[in-house]
Amino acid sequence: MHVHSRPDSADDFPSGYSSSTPTLSGYGGRLSEPVNMAASLSRCAHSFIMIKTDNSLLQWTCNLCHSGPHWMIYECQYCKLHTCQPCSAKDVW
Repeated sequence: MHVHSRPDSADDFPSGYSSSTPTLSGYGGRLSEPVNMAASLSRCAHSFIMIKTDNSLLQWTCNLCHSGPHWMIYECQYCKLHTCQPCSAKDVW
């Protein structure tokens, strides 16, 4: 049985694969620094819209207070933060 060892350098990885910092696949490039979600959420000028589900299969939980499951949730148009109604109405933004 052959045990695969972890590649030591970037040249040992298959093309298109990175071992270090995360990538934004939707944007097609590597990040210059690791993502700090708490910092990015605090810098967002949140604008919430309510989104609903048409069935009982898709339900959300609040990203702030972790309540749920909810059949409707408030989503920030910019950073895609999902919050319940009480959390979206808070004045901490």
